Amino acid sequence: MSILSKPRTLLLFALAVEACQSDDRTSFGTDVPEAGPPPTFVEAGTPPVELASDPPPTPVDVIITADNAYSFGWGDETSVNSYYRNAPAQSWQEIFSCPIGLGPEAYTVPSGEALPGAWLYVVSWADYATTQGVIGQFKHRGGDPIYTGSGDWQVCAVGKPYPTNKGGPDQATVNQELAKCNAGTGDPLTTSAGWVGVDGPITPNAVGTVAFGQDNESDVDLRGKPGYVFLPVCKHDVTHDNQGIDGKARWMWYRPPGFTGDPFLATTVNDTRTFLIFRLPTKALPVPVPPK
Repeated sequence: MSILSKPRTLLLFALAVEACQSDDRTSFGTDVPEAGPPPTFVEAGTPPVELASDPPPTPVDVIITADNAYSFGWGDETSVNSYYRNAPAQSWQEIFSCPIGLGPEAYTVPSGEALPGAWLYVVSWADYATTQGVIGQFKHRGGDPIYTGSGDWQVCAVGKPYPTNKGGPDQATVNQELAKCNAGTGDPLTTSAGWVGVDGPITPNAVGTVAFGQDNESDVDLRGKPGYVFLPVCKHDVTHDNQGIDGKARWMWYRPPGFTGDPFLATTVNDTRTFLIFRLPTKALPVPVPPK
């Protein structure tokens, strides 16, 4: 044996002793299960698992009416890009009655324009006689509806009246006022000075609230009873897949600061600071649940 072989033998012996004294208490002869593959391991021939993505939005179906004038549109937070400028109603049938198209009217927001960043807009004004308000329902096709009178509705009172024997504000005028609403630069004595919700200001320094009123549950005229000032609105149009405005929908308007009267009962003056711009983000609409 050479001189160089002894240290190597001692080293091997020392390593063997150290191994026997280690903390590994697995007995010889015991089958130790092999470790599984690492989390990122994919066996040959196994396709990678694709993560589920959110389904694309469906179109938004809208049924709406107003006492006694409105226009409807949609766009983003800064402008109305598509706008239906409607003629004011001249009779009660054009507000309340079936079929759809005589009283309430139906609209469809295309799916490509109903993305989560989109907004729905209702522009409304009144004749300062009898009653005033907006009522309707909005839903992604296949989903549950959101009604006027509930949810994340906002309103901006512009304070520029329009006669109801003529068309209301055009798209350019609405967008000019929309910019003022977003900036909060309206006169708080004649407008809402910005956006407000049912609980008060959304835009800093805005004044007033969204007012939620009578529902559409009754099929008979209950006017004269406390809380009832409107006729029932068409709920089941047999010519429109038996659709209409559901009973859960409620009339909606604007209540100025310090106003103690009923905002849905019109007077001879513009005390609710019309015209009004209501809006709702499409992200507030429930999306359809895909079948399992």
